[in-house]
Amino acid sequence: MANAIIAAARDLNYPVLYIAQIIGIYSGCGYNVSCGNGIREGNEQCDGLDVGDATCHYRACSLGIPKCTPSCELDYSECFSGEEEFLLEIRLTFDNFPHENSWDVVDSNNAILFSESNYNNAGETVGERMCLNEGCYFVNIYDQADDGMCCNFGWGGYELTYNNTFEPGLNFTSGSLVTHSIGNCS
Repeated sequence: MANAIIAAARDLNYPVLYIAQIIGIYSGCGYNVSCGNGIREGNEQCDGLDVGDATCHYRACSLGIPKCTPSCELDYSECFSGEEEFLLEIRLTFDNFPHENSWDVVDSNNAILFSESNYNNAGETVGERMCLNEGCYFVNIYDQADDGMCCNFGWGGYELTYNNTFEPGLNFTSGSLVTHSIGNCS
């Protein structure tokens, strides 16, 4: 919240002195308010236009440039597939326990190519994108509590889009794992 207020002050062109005073007040109260100053610091993945050495190649995509969210986390939603690549999009909506959820993408040799965990915001929807070459892949959606992503503890679920094929409104109401095969898995 403190970073959002500081970002709003910058967007409204508050004088630098006022912004410095706001930062001083929040810092004095123990808030980490470095996010939004345009310089990557501490645990920030990015800050403003400073995305460090991050590229869309991190998600195996040839086209695009990652951007930085207001919470100083990298956003790969502007990454796109090039020739010989296919775009995979995973869209997750969390129930009341997002920290229980994670996902990974593995190849036919069971090597983990992409993964993400450490989600924190109940009810939030996040989109993850990455690019894959021709082949067979498996998308695994996990729930650590073995109670699925939906219904008893909030309305969560997920959607997959691979090579323009959309699988809507998927969720699981129990269990700890759902696996989808995508690509050429003959």
